[in-house]
Amino acid sequence: GRQGVLVADGLPALVALMAGASYASHASVQLLYQVIFVLWSMSYSSEAAHVMVTSKLGLVVKLVDVVKFVQKEKVVRVAIACLKNLLGTASASGDMVGAGMVKVLDNLQHRKWADEDIVSDINVLNDALQEDLMSMSSWEVYSKELASGKLDWTPSHKSDNFWKDNFRSFEAHDCAVLKQLVALLSAEDPQTLAVACSDLAEFVKVHPEGRRLAASLDAKKPAMALLKHPDPEVQKHALTAVQRLMVINWEFMSK
Repeated sequence: GRQGVLVADGLPALVALMAGASYASHASVQLLYQVIFVLWSMSYSSEAAHVMVTSKLGLVVKLVDVVKFVQKEKVVRVAIACLKNLLGTASASGDMVGAGMVKVLDNLQHRKWADEDIVSDINVLNDALQEDLMSMSSWEVYSKELASGKLDWTPSHKSDNFWKDNFRSFEAHDCAVLKQLVALLSAEDPQTLAVACSDLAEFVKVHPEGRRLAASLDAKKPAMALLKHPDPEVQKHALTAVQRLMVINWEFMSK
């Protein structure tokens, strides 16, 4: 049963099955449903739920991605039910907020559902995450989003006040968050790349030592590579990032 999957270290295999297909075909959607059904069953065990959330497999983020991108109702239903069971386990709620689940739930609340249980689960999840969101600082929300590996144009990215209030936080723990941001310049998702370039440009603009810190992490190389990216939005934000990385006194040049 649930314990057997943990003992046999079967969780990585299940997560790998979630990521291995485009889910365009009936067979791949059916496989996804069966895998998440197993995960949902496991989530009723507090021990299994803890392992699911705290392992480095990114399971919570992957479940949020399923809810975001898969249309099949039975798959969404079981993924939502699994996420609901994980609420309150370790960092699960914060991970969901960071992965953009609040916005996803808002969209799902306007969708027509055949199964009323989905509506109930969506409302439970939404209420819980809204409560968590209110208790989290903008920096905590931003850090969680960065840790999820996927970026969206959430308010912090375009807020001058956010950058002025938090630019020093990027230096904490040996520039851990800045390292995460630079790593996302090599992501596959075009939107994540565009937002990461924009964030890097804002960081360099606001932080007095931003250019030096970014250079110490070799941020210019991946940023310059993105100037040739096929997505024009990525190109645009990469150009701004590269320009700011190369100008010594950005404030002087902007006058």
